[in-house]
Amino acid sequence: MRIVNDESLNGLERVRNDLLSRIYENKIINQRSGSSLTFSSNGQNFTVGGAYQQVNLNGKYESPNPLLVYDPVNNKFSRWLPYFEYNGSLSRNTWLNFDYEKAPMNHQSKISFLLLIFLIPNISLKVILTLFLH
Repeated sequence: MRIVNDESLNGLERVRNDLLSRIYENKIINQRSGSSLTFSSNGQNFTVGGAYQQVNLNGKYESPNPLLVYDPVNNKFSRWLPYFEYNGSLSRNTWLNFDYEKAPMNHQSKISFLLLIFLIPNISLKVILTLFLH
């Protein structure tokens, strides 16, 4: 609620200004559901998924005198949110992760890319690791 008061002509009293004052009520319902499917084979992981989001905004916006301003609010917003991800080993010591996610309302979409390379500094250590891992 936002009430605006003006001074009276004699300057001693405050009088409500119905043209500038507003009364508002909002009810926001946010619903989101989704799922994803992951396929894994030989150290490679592929994920595909999605979600559906719906936002309902209901309420009213009026002046203290409803004859001046009365505006009911009834808005529905919905959208699909896709999701893709790849995660896997490119070689023995290199991993790659790539994903795309469509963000919910009022957020930015993101694409992330991560490449991890594990260097083995000593060749003898690489031989020892090879013997133990096989």
